[in-house]
Amino acid sequence: LLLLLLLCISLIPFHFFILFSVRSGIILSLRLTTPASLTLCIVWILGVFFPSLLLFCHFLSDWRSRSAA
Repeated sequence: LLLLLLLCISLIPFHFFILFSVRSGIILSLRLTTPASLTLCIVWILGVFFPSLLLFCHFLSDWRSRSAA
């Protein structure tokens, strides 16, 4: 139970980071309505969103394997 609590605490900044990056990405794409904004959006998705999602999935699978053991 303590481990689960620690996991939740450690995930809080991660969720904030994802929410903040999603929000800033949306703001950027709304502010720039040019083809450059589309490129920026793609770069942002590949550079920020994808790695954080992969990191989250890795963390989740690691936690599952630990709890199963």
